[in-house]
Amino acid sequence: MSTDTGRESRRSGALVDAMRWMENLSDTQYAYFLLLPVFVLLGVVALYPLLRTFELSLFATSLDFSSRNFVGLGNYVGLFTGEKNQFLPGGTTFLPSNLGMQALLNSALVVTIIFAVVSVLFETLIGLGQALILDQDFYGRRWVRAAIIIPWAVPIVIQGMIFFLMFNSNVG
Repeated sequence: MSTDTGRESRRSGALVDAMRWMENLSDTQYAYFLLLPVFVLLGVVALYPLLRTFELSLFATSLDFSSRNFVGLGNYVGLFTGEKNQFLPGGTTFLPSNLGMQALLNSALVVTIIFAVVSVLFETLIGLGQALILDQDFYGRRWVRAAIIIPWAVPIVIQGMIFFLMFNSNVG
């Protein structure tokens, strides 16, 4: 009698069933199964702050956090009707009261949309250009890849501190 049969008999039925189930998966299904924990983690990391922010937006909270009153969608109604405009900096409005070009350009919503569209467009074009360049074979490709990836890998907070110290008149 070999020791392998003893081990096989000690395995639980659920574990054996799970192993058989995984063996019967196609390559694509198995790849998605291995990526499932990452998808769940990213979903939690991305969705929790979004849902928490929406929950907080349903309350009117004092600046010292001593009182918290449920107002429902009242904050959104006040924002879109112009009632909350006095809280926006520089006298800008979230939505323009008239459709004049100057009022439209001073609108916080329009400025945000324009900024988002333009920045995503340029970032996508620059990233595509870098990818097309780095896909070619040329002398020094490793160094160019390192020069592009290293700033991306260093966290933005550390980059900010480096430049803060570089431009500090007492230290840099």
